[in-house]
Amino acid sequence: MQIVSESYDGIPNGVLCTTKDLTAMARVWPCSGLRSGTMIIFEFDNHGNLCDIEWLDDDGVTCSEPAGIDQYCLHALSQDAQQFLAQSGGAR
Repeated sequence: MQIVSESYDGIPNGVLCTTKDLTAMARVWPCSGLRSGTMIIFEFDNHGNLCDIEWLDDDGVTCSEPAGIDQYCLHALSQDAQQFLAQSGGAR
């Protein structure tokens, strides 16, 4: 995971889950529906609330959410991203 964006006041608020992150999650959550070749950006407000989810292909181009994604898995990923962001000094 890595920080990818900041809010207007300079507080980090976006976390990129790379293909590597998603592949690792798919190994422990085999029915996740996560596909190789995709990435996710989770964006949070300054209070740590999830505001947006953006799906990207391997080239970093915005794409639609793949069909069949387990929403509980997606929620778990967003919580991991939120925790990573908080540990990195971002939105809480």
